[in-house]
Amino acid sequence: MSQMRVHVCMSMCVYVCVMFLTQVEVFEYALDATSGEDLHKVLWLKSRNSEIWLDRRTNYTRSAAVMSMVGATHTHTHTHTRAHGP
Repeated sequence: MSQMRVHVCMSMCVYVCVMFLTQVEVFEYALDATSGEDLHKVLWLKSRNSEIWLDRRTNYTRSAAVMSMVGATHTHTHTHTRAHGP
Protein backbone atom coordinates (compact mmCIF):
# COMPACT_ATOMS: atom_id res chain seq x y z
CA MET A 1 0.00 0.00 0.00
CA SER A 2 1.39 3.40 -0.90
CA GLN A 3 2.36 5.84 1.83
CA MET A 4 -0.25 8.31 0.64
CA ARG A 5 -3.00 5.69 0.88
CA VAL A 6 -1.88 4.70 4.37
CA HIS A 7 -1.88 8.38 5.41
CA VAL A 8 -5.38 8.92 3.98
CA CYS A 9 -6.74 5.78 5.71
CA MET A 10 -5.25 6.81 9.05
CA SER A 11 -6.58 10.35 8.64
CA MET A 12 -10.08 9.04 7.93
CA CYS A 13 -10.02 6.89 11.08
CA VAL A 14 -9.14 9.95 13.14
CA TYR A 15 -11.69 12.11 11.26
CA VAL A 16 -14.58 9.78 12.07
CA CYS A 17 -13.74 9.88 15.80
CA VAL A 18 -13.59 13.67 16.23
CA MET A 19 -16.39 16.02 17.20
CA PHE A 20 -18.74 17.43 14.56
CA LEU A 21 -17.36 20.98 14.77
CA THR A 22 -13.85 19.65 14.16
CA GLN A 23 -15.15 17.78 11.12
CA VAL A 24 -16.63 21.05 9.83
CA GLU A 25 -13.27 22.76 10.35
CA VAL A 26 -11.53 20.00 8.35
CA PHE A 27 -14.12 20.32 5.58
CA GLU A 28 -13.71 24.10 5.44
CA TYR A 29 -9.92 23.73 5.34
CA ALA A 30 -10.23 21.27 2.44
CA LEU A 31 -12.49 23.71 0.58
CA ASP A 32 -9.98 26.52 1.06
CA ALA A 33 -6.99 24.34 0.13
CA THR A 34 -8.42 22.93 -3.11
CA SER A 35 -9.86 24.31 -6.32
CA GLY A 36 -13.22 22.66 -5.76
CA GLU A 37 -12.88 20.59 -8.93
CA ASP A 38 -11.33 17.54 -7.28
CA LEU A 39 -14.41 15.35 -7.63
CA HIS A 40 -14.80 16.41 -11.25
CA LYS A 41 -11.17 15.54 -11.98
CA VAL A 42 -11.34 12.16 -10.25
CA LEU A 43 -14.52 11.15 -12.08
CA TRP A 44 -13.05 12.23 -15.42
CA LEU A 45 -9.58 10.75 -14.94
CA LYS A 46 -10.93 7.40 -13.72
CA SER A 47 -13.27 7.03 -16.71
CA ARG A 48 -12.07 5.36 -19.91
CA ASN A 49 -14.45 7.37 -22.06
CA SER A 50 -17.20 9.98 -21.88
CA GLU A 51 -19.98 7.39 -21.63
CA ILE A 52 -18.46 5.88 -18.49
CA TRP A 53 -17.90 9.39 -17.10
CA LEU A 54 -21.56 10.25 -17.69
CA ASP A 55 -22.68 7.04 -15.92
CA ARG A 56 -20.43 7.80 -12.94
CA ARG A 57 -21.59 11.41 -12.75
CA THR A 58 -25.24 10.34 -12.96
CA ASN A 59 -24.78 7.71 -10.23
CA TYR A 60 -23.04 10.24 -7.98
CA THR A 61 -25.75 12.84 -8.55
CA ARG A 62 -28.52 10.35 -7.79
CA SER A 63 -26.74 9.11 -4.68
CA ALA A 64 -26.21 12.66 -3.40
CA ALA A 65 -29.87 13.49 -4.07
CA VAL A 66 -31.13 10.41 -2.24
CA MET A 67 -28.88 11.06 0.76
CA SER A 68 -30.06 14.67 0.85
CA MET A 69 -33.70 13.54 0.90
CA VAL A 70 -32.98 10.94 3.59
CA GLY A 71 -31.23 13.55 5.71
CA ALA A 72 -34.06 16.05 5.28
CA THR A 73 -36.67 13.41 6.13
CA HIS A 74 -34.72 12.26 9.18
CA THR A 75 -34.28 15.84 10.40
CA HIS A 76 -37.94 16.66 9.86
CA THR A 77 -39.09 13.47 11.63
CA HIS A 78 -36.67 14.00 14.52
CA THR A 79 -37.68 17.65 14.94
CA HIS A 80 -41.39 16.84 14.69
CA THR A 81 -41.13 13.99 17.21
CA ARG A 82 -39.20 16.10 19.73
CA ALA A 83 -41.60 19.06 19.38
CA HIS A 84 -44.71 16.96 20.07
CA GLY A 85 -43.33 14.47 22.58
CA PRO A 86 -42.93 10.70 22.30
